Amino acid sequence: MIERALVFNFDGTMADTFAPSAGGISTTGAYEYAIAKVFGKSELERYRRRGGLKNRPPAQVVHDLGVSGRELPDFTDRLVHEKLEYLVPEIGRRAVELGAWPQLLPGFNEFWAAAQGMVDRGELLIAGVGSGHREFISRTFEVHHLDLPVFITDEDVRAWADYSYTNHSPNTLKFELVAQQLGLQSIRELVYVADDPVIDAQMARRAGVPFIHFDRTLGAELRREAEPGLVIFHAGTKLHGGDLLTSGGRVFGVSATGENLRDAKAAAYAALGRVRFDGAHYRTDIGDKSLVD
Repeated sequence: MIERALVFNFDGTMADTFAPSAGGISTTGAYEYAIAKVFGKSELERYRRRGGLKNRPPAQVVHDLGVSGRELPDFTDRLVHEKLEYLVPEIGRRAVELGAWPQLLPGFNEFWAAAQGMVDRGELLIAGVGSGHREFISRTFEVHHLDLPVFITDEDVRAWADYSYTNHSPNTLKFELVAQQLGLQSIRELVYVADDPVIDAQMARRAGVPFIHFDRTLGAELRREAEPGLVIFHAGTKLHGGDLLTSGGRVFGVSATGENLRDAKAAAYAALGRVRFDGAHYRTDIGDKSLVD
């Protein structure tokens, strides 16, 4: 029985929804369009003065615009409807150099291939979460020819009878729904992969779920020297003046694929041997329990 699932975030980890489409439309612009239409231009100006979206789910945006109680779900649904009317027609539109919008982020294809290989071998389950919307997310998977896994969205959270402002991100409800959908006994069997080292990490910490920081900037740099089937996950690193520095804790996660588990382990440890910094140490027995002579 599989007892571990990898859960990835959608916005900023899989897809760059904040970059403009071929028609010049982005998630940021869609929110502004929807807020102006639902709440008026004066509320849009207030939203901008307060810093804009700031990685908040729709219901939290609506709450912060002064809506609460029984009106919150209705206004949230209206905001989402207007936003999707603006965004969905852009999905799949192709820019000459960038391909179909929204573009996949650097490193995601490698991450997906490695994770799917483990799924195919029965070693792992995979799922996704997002503050976005099922229609948008499923269409994005479709245009990039990827199979949609178990996915929990903000709409799934809002469908719960006990949903309130206290359930907004960072929260644990999305993890609970993922574990339920996957048939797992506990959210402690999940590992969360996401791009925001503050909000996403806080959400994982509150849930007691291990967190892996998906850093697309570092991923793009490392792909220049990357080998096929090799993925490096950054958890405790940062860029400073063009140099890659460690910043404490569990620094790297190195994963690899192979013809079998033994080959994959050998490839991962061969790559790990080229990672050097003061005080580095790592286990050497990862995967041994699953190896059969």
